[in-house]
Amino acid sequence: MKQSDVLVHDVSLVPLGARSGGVTGELHLTSEDGNRLGAIRWQLVASDLVVSSPRLSSEPIGPMHLGTSGAASWDMRDGSKRTVSLGLTQLTFGPRDEIKVETEATYQFDGDLLTAAARTVDLEYQQAVAAMPAALAPAELSGEVSGPLSVKADVKGPLRKPADLALNVKIDLAALRASARAAPHELNKQFVYKTTLFDGRPRELIVGPAYPAFVPLGEVPKALIRAVLLSEDSMFMTHQGFDFFEMKNDLFAENENGEAVVRGASTMTQQLAKNLYLSRERTYARKVKEAFLTLALEAAVPKERLLEIYLNIIEWGPGLNGLGEASQHYFGKRPGELTVRESAYLATIIPGPIRYYGFFTKGELPDVWEKRLADLLNKMHSAGDLSDEQLSDALEPGMHFAKRP
Repeated sequence: MKQSDVLVHDVSLVPLGARSGGVTGELHLTSEDGNRLGAIRWQLVASDLVVSSPRLSSEPIGPMHLGTSGAASWDMRDGSKRTVSLGLTQLTFGPRDEIKVETEATYQFDGDLLTAAARTVDLEYQQAVAAMPAALAPAELSGEVSGPLSVKADVKGPLRKPADLALNVKIDLAALRASARAAPHELNKQFVYKTTLFDGRPRELIVGPAYPAFVPLGEVPKALIRAVLLSEDSMFMTHQGFDFFEMKNDLFAENENGEAVVRGASTMTQQLAKNLYLSRERTYARKVKEAFLTLALEAAVPKERLLEIYLNIIEWGPGLNGLGEASQHYFGKRPGELTVRESAYLATIIPGPIRYYGFFTKGELPDVWEKRLADLLNKMHSAGDLSDEQLSDALEPGMHFAKRP
């Protein structure tokens, strides 16, 4: 049997983007049969790590403290099931190991089967936020939310066909939610929403009855609510801020030529976190902040209020924020007067209201949008939101826009 022990001490980090930091720890390796059978144990700590990359953040990220300890083994001998196993392994993040994750995994080469599981250990929301370097820590909202939460995940399936992997993630926010809602949160009251319009101009909008165009959730047509949910986030009322099934599907999405395509998988809560508190920069650091803020929103604000805020602040065209403004601008109506077809149309333009504004200025819909509208209406019918008669009426082609100035 071949055995080697390696002591790692104050090794300077040199990967691309690393600006400072060092690693200390131990590695213990044993192997035999030409290295086809073996095991490895390790305990490593990376301290004062600072990294820099435009894709990560517009500013350096750090200093960070990361640690890992665990063991793995492999058996690649002929005549046996070739297997690589990761034993119980702990990953830590933060100067006092505030974030702890335990994970285990096994991969069988014969049969292409990956089985893996991970879970957080004694995770406290506010401690986790405090453990983040400044570039990753959200500055607002999250400071008002504290309490424990837990995350568990497992995955099983063919590693060589990642799109077929079965992924299950459970986030338990019960304790965090109880703590966060012990006192009224600012978003549960009327507040001022500050945004930047498509042309760079700042805008402030009162989200509440003091603004004439504000639409209480109870006055929003059911057809519009269902159209928005089916179009943007079908699991909104039941998920804990993230739709991991859609994330997985979008991560491994391909076009008709089998080429990878990049798509978004943000839930409406994630969109709210970004719109309310974050800049528009497209970096991984912003996504980390967005994740923390999403958890805080889900814990502190009821779903119905989140939906109400969403419908009253999202962009629906040049200089248009919220359903009240959109309904009047596009159709010259109050939201409660919208037809099913008009409601579905407003839902379809949410992903690109500036890009799709040309439909309104031209006064007609192209064939491709007629099909997209029909697809959504049929989905609403299949979900039981529309009767046969309502569907038939809503499928009548054309769109009666308000007169353009």
